[in-house]
Amino acid sequence: MAKRNAPLSGLHRSRPRSLRWRRRKALASSEAASFPLVLCVIWRWHAVLTIAGWSLSTIRFLQARSRISIVPSLLRGEQRRQAETIARQSVLFEELALASPPPFSAGPKRVLLHGHCHQKSMGLLAPAQALLARIPKAQVVELDAGCCGMAGSFGYAEEHFEVSKKIAGRKLLPAAQGMQAGDVLVAAGTSCRHQVEDLADVAAIHPAVLLERLL
Repeated sequence: MAKRNAPLSGLHRSRPRSLRWRRRKALASSEAASFPLVLCVIWRWHAVLTIAGWSLSTIRFLQARSRISIVPSLLRGEQRRQAETIARQSVLFEELALASPPPFSAGPKRVLLHGHCHQKSMGLLAPAQALLARIPKAQVVELDAGCCGMAGSFGYAEEHFEVSKKIAGRKLLPAAQGMQAGDVLVAAGTSCRHQVEDLADVAAIHPAVLLERLL
């Protein structure tokens, strides 16, 4: 059956025997056991600073600076200087594209944006919103759905399956299931796209794929 969110070609895949079987198989692979909850830990510090009374603007500044300062600060001397140089030049593709944005043709009427945890934890979702907003006549809706429930490899484990579904069911799945004609769901996270496809039968695509097809 065709996915409801498949206005662009190349989005269909054959489905495995069962969702639980697929997740057990993925967990057995070397890739699935890589980083279960690291991003969730990073995300929690935003809540801690908020409770402590830090202003939102201050938190966002610290989030944006963290990618430049944290890793180089672990080094010393020439290695630190080199790391700082690399960090200053490390940007998301949306930030790079916004420096000289190409013209896009008309596309979907509404773009539902589910940001990746690394974007939200560092306050870097705004460039993705700004770049997608350059699609003519498109309304960009940031879902603010939190974690998709997969959390890297967390949702692939059978013992986490029900928890993973409940997390996704808070906001992300209802938004996907309520999509109308002309809507597209974009998600940078690979596991986020699998989660939506598995649980809502909706084909989300990477924002870079959508934008490339509108050039």
